[in-house]
Amino acid sequence: MEQLFCYGCHTLKDPTDFFICRSRKNGRQTRCKACQTRTREKHHLTHPEQEKATSAAYYLVHKDVLLPKHLQWKAEHRIELRIQGQVYYQNNKKKILLRSRQTYDTVTHSIKMSRWRKQNPEKNAALQRIRRARKSGATFIEKVLLKTIFSRDQGICSLCHKRVTRTQASLDHIIPLSKGGDHSHQNIALAHKSCNSKKNNRVVTQQMRLF
Repeated sequence: MEQLFCYGCHTLKDPTDFFICRSRKNGRQTRCKACQTRTREKHHLTHPEQEKATSAAYYLVHKDVLLPKHLQWKAEHRIELRIQGQVYYQNNKKKILLRSRQTYDTVTHSIKMSRWRKQNPEKNAALQRIRRARKSGATFIEKVLLKTIFSRDQGICSLCHKRVTRTQASLDHIIPLSKGGDHSHQNIALAHKSCNSKKNNRVVTQQMRLF
């Protein structure tokens, strides 16, 4: 295979080391991939605002194509992303807390959050359950709403198999978080608050799974 000359690093390289350029006779660009990557990185560092504006404009034009791909990638790499986020937080905890204090007015933020909790009690409860699951070290976590599980289980307690009212209803982890269970729809069932409390963190083998 005939090698091509790179006008960036002035060396001979394989054609596969160059990006395709259909307008040139040899079908390859004049500078290799490594040289072009270094140039882009340098421009990104020296012109951050311009790069940010360019990326934002490109995203707006191609949002319909990019967003589904982005969401799919996040779903496929959720565990790696969560680990990266935890590592970043531990390494930059002081900076993150300082930035949070500078960004938010504590009093105003507290009032807004208090109002939101009152207006959205079920969503707030779901977020608190996610927070507890993270503290317990669950490997898989998803947002689970009480009304979703209540509808799926048809208002039947998974422990005593009797009818549950909305005021008596609670979400029970079939395999407790302390035993390595996930915070997912598959591992959560409907239960009376009293039944859930009696079960504590035990695994009940006869507890039914409705799907």
